[in-house]
Amino acid sequence: AHTAPIRATVADAPARSSAPQASSGAREPAPAEAARAFIKLEMPARTLYVGEAVPVKIRAYFRAGTSAGTRGPPTLSSDAFMLSELSDKPAQTQVEIRGENYLQATWTAVLSPAKPSKGKLGVELPVEIAYREQPRQRRSVVDMFGSDPFGGMDPFSDPFFGGDPFAGFDIDSMFDTGVVKRRELTLRTSARTVTVLEPPLDGRPAGYTGAVGTFDVAIDPPTGEPRVGEPLALTFRASGTGNFERVSITGVAESDALKTYSIKGTFTPSAASKLTGTKTFTQTIVPTRAGELEVPSVALSFFDPEKKTYVTTSTTPLKLDVRSARGAAAPGLDMPAASERAGGRALIDSGETQGALQPRFRQASFWILPGLLVLATGLLVGAAWWRRSPRIASVLASRRVDRAVHRSLLDMNRAAAAGDSPGFFVAARTVLQTRLGERFGIAPDAVTAADVDARLGARGAAIRSVFEHADGVEYAPGIASKQPLDHWRRIVREELARLEVS
Repeated sequence: AHTAPIRATVADAPARSSAPQASSGAREPAPAEAARAFIKLEMPARTLYVGEAVPVKIRAYFRAGTSAGTRGPPTLSSDAFMLSELSDKPAQTQVEIRGENYLQATWTAVLSPAKPSKGKLGVELPVEIAYREQPRQRRSVVDMFGSDPFGGMDPFSDPFFGGDPFAGFDIDSMFDTGVVKRRELTLRTSARTVTVLEPPLDGRPAGYTGAVGTFDVAIDPPTGEPRVGEPLALTFRASGTGNFERVSITGVAESDALKTYSIKGTFTPSAASKLTGTKTFTQTIVPTRAGELEVPSVALSFFDPEKKTYVTTSTTPLKLDVRSARGAAAPGLDMPAASERAGGRALIDSGETQGALQPRFRQASFWILPGLLVLATGLLVGAAWWRRSPRIASVLASRRVDRAVHRSLLDMNRAAAAGDSPGFFVAARTVLQTRLGERFGIAPDAVTAADVDARLGARGAAIRSVFEHADGVEYAPGIASKQPLDHWRRIVREELARLEVS
């Protein structure tokens, strides 16, 4: 029969004189018990640094003939360190130590120093073990275990995974004689002295953010055609080994030729270890003028704990050919005046055809004058209609623009009332683009801050500010405006009024 859960008493087997002995409360292993169960910590044997993350292994050993179950996960004996990424289930294997068979259970984890220190570091593991104490009469291994020292039981068949720590352990059938003992113990590694230092101040780069390990950084060429006023995504990749939580780059700085937004990073670990992998950073930039644009190199500084020195690696500068904004006139295509096309001379009839032009009353066709009058009347009516048609088309187009502006104003007011900052600035930009597109003679969605600068100059400063805030909430969400939405709504209405009267 199997034993009951942990705190149940193990009854005597029929016709046996021995009985189980139980103890209450965890304690230090006795010498005999220490030989049955012990624990080790494997970690780098060197000075560690704040901000560093190193792989460690925690190995627990249980001698054959011992049933064991954990009462909790392994923990550190010092608050100067943090243990993370601890494996849920230990890997199990059988090993031989000093001629004895043991079951080895191995946890993997990441150790991170939390502060500078020098002191003892160990690991503790609460367990419960059960074994039969051998009588004085020595018996052979074959008598006790049969051909397999682990025969009839798997010490770790269930206990590490949430089951009955004694499931499958038939103590009565394991031995003929002896006393079954159960103990709650706390296994502890022999403490070792570990020194933790801060990365040195001497030689620390200006852009250092606390990264410790070995890394490299590169930039991916952007996709798409760079154009003035249109967003472009840059991708940077930091790869290597170490504590990626502290790996950070500042990205590309803003300049006269470039507007930039905040940078974001995401980490993808490798399959082998969470201390190796790639951290990908993305940053949105907007070119503000056409021509060749050089994206400067971006640096990543880190401290190499093996070499005990700082290292700075950088991306390669990237050259982009920025095209003009969509709908903008290409430079150098202004049409010359008529007098310039004629070399500076006025175009005057040479007089060769003037002789053929005579007053109509002197011509033989004078007799059809009434018919010509009718024809002239028809031409006049047609000319009047032709002159009115562009005006009618212009009025209709203006009314369409007014309706579009009105709809966008309603969207803007609803977003302001709801406190929806992204929705507000998108609608505000659409309102101004619609009115400016009518004035500039281009599609509304093609109107950019660069067009506003080129055509309105200083008079368009407020409109440009609205465009920039709209770009900000679109390409860098989470960055709120310092001014309330009512402030920006007033600016939009004032700028609309100026555009309508100018």
